[in-house]
Amino acid sequence: MKKPSPFLAAAMLTALLAPAGAVAASASTTGPINLGECTVNGLADSVLALSYASSFTTVDGLSISFINGGTAPATSIDFLVRYGGRSYDLIANGSFASQTPVTQSFDGVDRAAFTQDAAQCSVRSATFADGTAWHAEII
Repeated sequence: MKKPSPFLAAAMLTALLAPAGAVAASASTTGPINLGECTVNGLADSVLALSYASSFTTVDGLSISFINGGTAPATSIDFLVRYGGRSYDLIANGSFASQTPVTQSFDGVDRAAFTQDAAQCSVRSATFADGTAWHAEII
């Protein structure tokens, strides 16, 4: 039986150990909504033989984790996401109970060019079930 070349073996090992598609960044606490991770998922076209890099080309969704630190359930949260040199406005609608961890998935950045840069997420505003609202300071 013929042994594989060391270069082919190294390329195969690198392809197996390459990240499978997520770039995450921790986000800061802002106002009543406490941000956790902002995670971009990459869509793999293929892994090319003898390549040291994975061949992600486009984004296949984004997830934002957060906790509503307010006393009333949040009904709408507006996020600003910066990724790959672009800005995206993503809105989570629903009922997000106080002090309950949530991970919300979005498809508003689909087909953006996948990069190794981390997404930067912030909260623009939040509306609550008791009729109150919070808006970020504009800098």
